[in-house]
Amino acid sequence: MYIDKETLLCDEQVFTASAVSQNAYDTGGVDGHDVSTGEPIGIGIVPVDAAATAGTYEFRAIQSVTGALGSPDVLISRIIPAAQLSAGAVHVLPLPAGAVSKRYIGVSFVGGAGSNVKVKAWIAPLSFFARWKAHATGYYIHG
Repeated sequence: MYIDKETLLCDEQVFTASAVSQNAYDTGGVDGHDVSTGEPIGIGIVPVDAAATAGTYEFRAIQSVTGALGSPDVLISRIIPAAQLSAGAVHVLPLPAGAVSKRYIGVSFVGGAGSNVKVKAWIAPLSFFARWKAHATGYYIHG
């Protein structure tokens, strides 16, 4: 599966403390355009390497009026134990239908002391994640 650069939020971004994604998805933000209506979409989070420390990691789908994702609103969050953050594991944050009201969408990470995980994250239709398969060679296949 190809990941469009415009939908890529994190490209092997290392999260060691609370932070927002390197990139934001620009919805266009004209006249209240809500990308969460229609076909269900979500944010896929895939660790590139296994989480380096034990504990829990919280990922949030966020929206903001700025591309830097300042003062974001949380659309949905998910706490994932480190043991489930193995390399290639797929975790999805489905965007709630009708919830997007701001121009930019991103992902944020809330970590505790010593948190360390490197991830890829992007926006796609939820149906894409159901067929996602990661391989040891670093290739990802959407079948």
